[in-house]
Amino acid sequence: RNEDIEYIILWIMNTVRFLHVLQQYSGDEKYTVQNTPEQNQQCLKNFDLADYQIILSDLVVYLYNEILNRIKTKLIPMIIPAIIEYEDLEQVGLLTSARIATSVTGKRPKFSAQDLIKQLTDYHKVLQMYFVEPAIIQQLFKQIFYIVNAQALRGLLVRSDCCNWNKALQIRYNLNHLTEWLHNQQLRESGAADCLQPLTQAVQLFLLKKDEKNIDEMINMCKSLTIAQVTKLLSLYKSMDDFDDQVTPLLIKKVGEALKQQRLDSTKDQKRIDYEHQENFDLSFTYPLLYPYVSFDVSFENLEIPNEFQLDFLPLM
Repeated sequence: RNEDIEYIILWIMNTVRFLHVLQQYSGDEKYTVQNTPEQNQQCLKNFDLADYQIILSDLVVYLYNEILNRIKTKLIPMIIPAIIEYEDLEQVGLLTSARIATSVTGKRPKFSAQDLIKQLTDYHKVLQMYFVEPAIIQQLFKQIFYIVNAQALRGLLVRSDCCNWNKALQIRYNLNHLTEWLHNQQLRESGAADCLQPLTQAVQLFLLKKDEKNIDEMINMCKSLTIAQVTKLLSLYKSMDDFDDQVTPLLIKKVGEALKQQRLDSTKDQKRIDYEHQENFDLSFTYPLLYPYVSFDVSFENLEIPNEFQLDFLPLM
């Protein structure tokens, strides 16, 4: 019930550790193989705490979802301004003079890419400070980057003013900051970068030459986007000058037909068909939480219990 996210992070760490200790001393062979002989002698012999392990496992999932919900509440308002709208002044040097004039809107977004990265860094520091299991940290950031992708793409699909060559260059630049951040935080193995593939491919679609000769390249490059998303993005695309490609209705139709032939002609799976016709990714989707058992390396016989606890009657084997 505490509104402070650190409070929930502290308790997910405590709960996971307590669950693993119960498993370690449960007497179950799959957990005791890593124990020392002394630890195996200390295993419970007269109590079966399997039901409590289930309760604690459910509590971990609840706490994880609570952390995720609080992060979503904080991050979702930041994502579209930071990823889609934000234009880094350093990036202007990468644009031709003909395109610079089209990029100046005179209005800066409420949040920058740096603001989003700072918030991610703050979350990562708190998780590490409370020694949350690395597997949980990695899964949490994979989920966060799924949300970043889903929300940013959702914004792009309703903003024709952001569907052009110039904006694509800016968005790619902002995405590069996020992937670099993952690298710097040792989160490359989390799968978080892969969650950005749909948005990355949307950007690549805008930067690609859009004519009938390139239809095969377009459909092969957009493997993480649905058919509906690809055709909608092409329909929103606006050429910015005479050097840019005009996207014709005929081209959009041919791309859509090629994608249907590639993905749906050989399937009768209704879920697959429905998926290819959806424009937005589900923001409420959550990857299953998986965290491996980690044994506790502190021996009971070496514990020093403070006198203030008044537990002198409790023998430590």
